[in-house]
Amino acid sequence: MATRKPNRRVVSALIGVVNGADIELSATASWALGQIGDISAIPALRKQLDAPYRILRARSARALAGLGDKQIAPELLDLLRNESDLALKTAYASALGTLKYMPALEDILKMLADAQTETFRGELALSAAKIIGSERTYIKLYRSARSDWSTTICEAMMKLKKPMQKLNLSEDLLELVTICADCFAAEKPSLSDELLWPIFDAIPKDYLDKNFRPVFAELSKRLEQFGTSRREYILLAIHTCDVWLRTNLAIRTKNN
Repeated sequence: MATRKPNRRVVSALIGVVNGADIELSATASWALGQIGDISAIPALRKQLDAPYRILRARSARALAGLGDKQIAPELLDLLRNESDLALKTAYASALGTLKYMPALEDILKMLADAQTETFRGELALSAAKIIGSERTYIKLYRSARSDWSTTICEAMMKLKKPMQKLNLSEDLLELVTICADCFAAEKPSLSDELLWPIFDAIPKDYLDKNFRPVFAELSKRLEQFGTSRREYILLAIHTCDVWLRTNLAIRTKNN
């Protein structure tokens, strides 16, 4: 049912299930409405954000994000900030990531730093990545890194050099990128740990707009703190740097 195109009767039936007494069926119906994509379901799903059960609040938040309900984003951020249950907070973070709600990025990065399990770390990093740039690009990097970590990170870092050169960033920074990439290729984590965070710390601050500046500062801090023990930070840092470089190149091309 969730794969069908919007159909008034189907959507109406699912909304009835969402409002019903069966918790599991209501949660499943919320998910289905998010997949179908009919915005007429938004009012019913919004009401579920006040439901007494966490699974209903989580499913409705994700469904609303799937429907592109950007107006609900400020409320989701308030819910995230006042929620103590980590799984539900992560559901809100995921929804805010899908909605690409920039004001939520600082909170999501704070949650990422405190997250204790790989599952939560992975979802929170993806949520941040979606706000920063392309979900597809980040997932492609993530999957490639799972298959061959050293080669993927080496190649991803080397790809940063060309746009850095076009933006006339310093030769010292470019050389640092090369050396760090070589350390990843040679599987020398102790050296790559020492070299990685200074790269992101060395990005010229006058090049960074108000959205990127705190992100680079946070990622640089966590790379120095965790090194290669928290791989999601390395992936997120490369993803962020790639987005920032391409954004700046596009602006420069437009202005020339």
